[in-house]
Amino acid sequence: MRSGVIARKLGMTRVFNDAGRHVPVTVVKMDDVQVVSVRTGERDGYSAVQLGAGAAKAKNVSKAMRGHFAKANVLPKSKVAEFRVAEDAVIEVGATLAPSHFVAGQKVDVVGTTQGKGFAGAMKRHNFGGLRASHGVSISHRSHGSTGQCQEPGKVFKGKKMAGHMGAVRNTTQNIEVVAVDDEEGVVLLQGAVPGPKGGWVLISDAVKAALPEGVPFPAGLVSDAAAPADDAGACGRGPLPVRTRWPRRMRRQRTARQMRVRTMKVKVITLDSKAAGDITLADEVFGISPRADIVARVVNWQLAKRRAGTHKVKSRGEITATTAKMYRQKGTGRARHGAASVVQFRGGGVVHGPVVRDHGHSLPKKVRQLGLKSALSAKAAEGKIIVVDELKSGGKNGGKTAALKANLAKLGAENALFIGGAELDDNFVRAASNLPFVDVLPQQGINVYDILRRDVLVLSKDAAAHLEERLK
Repeated sequence: MRSGVIARKLGMTRVFNDAGRHVPVTVVKMDDVQVVSVRTGERDGYSAVQLGAGAAKAKNVSKAMRGHFAKANVLPKSKVAEFRVAEDAVIEVGATLAPSHFVAGQKVDVVGTTQGKGFAGAMKRHNFGGLRASHGVSISHRSHGSTGQCQEPGKVFKGKKMAGHMGAVRNTTQNIEVVAVDDEEGVVLLQGAVPGPKGGWVLISDAVKAALPEGVPFPAGLVSDAAAPADDAGACGRGPLPVRTRWPRRMRRQRTARQMRVRTMKVKVITLDSKAAGDITLADEVFGISPRADIVARVVNWQLAKRRAGTHKVKSRGEITATTAKMYRQKGTGRARHGAASVVQFRGGGVVHGPVVRDHGHSLPKKVRQLGLKSALSAKAAEGKIIVVDELKSGGKNGGKTAALKANLAKLGAENALFIGGAELDDNFVRAASNLPFVDVLPQQGINVYDILRRDVLVLSKDAAAHLEERLK
């Protein structure tokens, strides 16, 4: 059993996985988490480590605690917590834990103090249904109703669900997934309901109901281990973060020189039958920028919203043709006092708050759309999945034949690809490609972010590459 860590909840953001889907995550920061004291079985009867996190002013720390921190040779801490550990998992006093104590994909349990909601009623605090909303309930619609019995026992039992102070209690959420860790920023990204407000302290430990994955450091992930160089390990020391992370406002980081660096790209030009046809240099402003996954997501959502038909429709009460005469007498039947058959209570009646015909599209600035297209092109270029061909034509005796085109695409490695031709497409090529399930063909004016991301490889003709550079520079 390993030690847990102390972290401060910073807020929420989102990251993008390899499939391009956004994952909502909570960002927690490990602020100088050090071992303050240890408990041993010989001296204390159990094995544990006491951790401290955050910086506290000496004048706000009691004299006893100042001596406790001085004995461990650590600065005064704002938060101190103890974690039970196995005898072989004890960490030496003064060691500093790093976010790489956890690994991506691991399940953890998070303990925190929930947000205080103040005095709340029974409906909000305990999810009561309340009393009837009709007449006859005089200004008591949200009350909890009766709370006791008769003369015997003549009291309200302790623990009765009633109105009272809500929140501000210790809460444990189990099996939260670690999405990524970053030793450089000192943060851990968690997917799940992390209890507590922004700025609150939480305790993170290995999940008790899930097995530890392989590669977890034992007995702990320390700062000295995380600082060691690792080949292609990324910023977090245990694998790169997703494509792009937009950190909460309180810890937005400056763009590094690596992000600002502009790359040049020289690509070989080939024919459809995989023969060399020279080379071409792609513009850095279009194919060499740092991809913005958040902008790509906005553009894709804008495209998909424009595609929605919005033709769903239900009939409201005013559109139903039904009798408006009174269906039965006013009183004496035991039924409600209806006066029309078009009300929502009857089969065939109107629908309340149902969908109506509308346009789901929304506006998106042109500069944002251009940046999204540049980001999609640059992401494909960074992955080495852009192929430039001299022209998209299927000629010769096998012109327009799907079998011949399929064989050529297998040689190119473009069996799942988007082909972008010039302003006019070759009819034979379009006819042959239309029978292939994972091949799309578009003219240069029809290139878009969604279709680029749908396919694994992007194949551009020389004319299309020149058109994109002129359009997006």
